[in-house]
Amino acid sequence: MRKFGYFALIVGLLCIVGALAMDVSVSSGAGRVNNIGLMAERQNFILIGGLLLLVGVIMAVAGKRQVAVIGSSNDGRACPICAETIRCAAVKCKHCGSEVDSVNNRLGFDADVVVEPTEKERRMLWVARGILYSIFAGFVVFSLLGR
Repeated sequence: MRKFGYFALIVGLLCIVGALAMDVSVSSGAGRVNNIGLMAERQNFILIGGLLLLVGVIMAVAGKRQVAVIGSSNDGRACPICAETIRCAAVKCKHCGSEVDSVNNRLGFDADVVVEPTEKERRMLWVARGILYSIFAGFVVFSLLGR
């Protein structure tokens, strides 16, 4: 989710920069004059880019974090008795046979459990969704009133 947020952020920035670099004037017999159609197109690109930028920032900040599994096969630690590498979830050393505390027991949680967002993070996500829906509704209302 975060990677898509970063992607949307970059696309939004490029859209805004491209819109600001857009030439909205055309040549005529009396010199260069502003074209209303090109100005409206620039405005649309700025609005779409700004919306993408906002969505990208929210997704990058509030996106799910990847949780590393502590008991994975490539994750190891040293045995406190013989100093040989053993798995983090091991309760007995395979080299010397001594009893060791597993990392799961020492930390007080199971490594396979997925971490749920806290109440504060949930509230933040609802606020972000409300802001996005309000902005979208504002775009719809203002576009309908403008016609």
